[in-house]
Amino acid sequence: MHVLITGGSGYIGKSLTDYLSKKHLFKLSVLTRNAKIKFKNKNIKLIRYNNFNDINLDKTLSDIDCIIHLI
Repeated sequence: MHVLITGGSGYIGKSLTDYLSKKHLFKLSVLTRNAKIKFKNKNIKLIRYNNFNDINLDKTLSDIDCIIHLI
């Protein structure tokens, strides 16, 4: 299952991402504006944006099964 977490650089988003990455059940992507964020697990895909006009949502969401919205 591929999960997208929006707001991944916030306290809850970062904690949830770290927790889910330890379970190895999910492929994780994180949507964030913070260019300096680092996660312990290197298999997490970071999608950085300044505004939603900067990213191609069709391509970004094409293989996402679940979105956890924390923005």
